[in-house]
Parts: sequence; C-alpha cells; structure tokens
Amino acid sequence: MKNKERIAQLEEQLSTLRKEQAELLRQQAQFEVDVWHGRADNVELKAHLGAMAAEEKFQPLMDKLREIRDSIRQSVHKSDS
Repeated sequence: MKNKERIAQLEEQLSTLRKEQAELLRQQAQFEVDVWHGRADNVELKAHLGAMAAEEKFQPLMDKLREIRDSIRQSVHKSDS
C-alpha cells in the first residue's frame, strides 16, 4: 500500500470516528437531559406526596377548629337572643 493510499484510508477512518464521536456525544446529551427530567419528575412527585401528607395531618385540626368556631358562634347567637 502506498503512502497516499494509506493516508486516504486513515483520513476516511478519522472521518468515520469523528461522526461516531458526534453521535455518541448527542446520545450522551440526550441521556443527561432524560436524567434531569427524571429528577424533576421525582421532586414534583415528592412535593405532591408531601402536600397530601400535610393535608391529612392538618385536616383533623381544621375540622376541630371549625367545630370550635361554630360552637362559639352558636353561643354568641344564644346570648344575643
């Protein structure tokens, strides 16, 4: 194989490797985007579940507060009458 042929072959291999590298970098970037989407979805889910848990804990307290408020209202109305 002559030097010119060898150089042409190596240049072709280099071109192929650069294309493969570009594709791998594109795939890596897409993978990283997918990972960040997954993390964002996870945070959103945890926030939603946390809000649900907080609501479950505070609902009985809010119900009791409403009962007390209604009781006070009734007492005030009775005393006004």
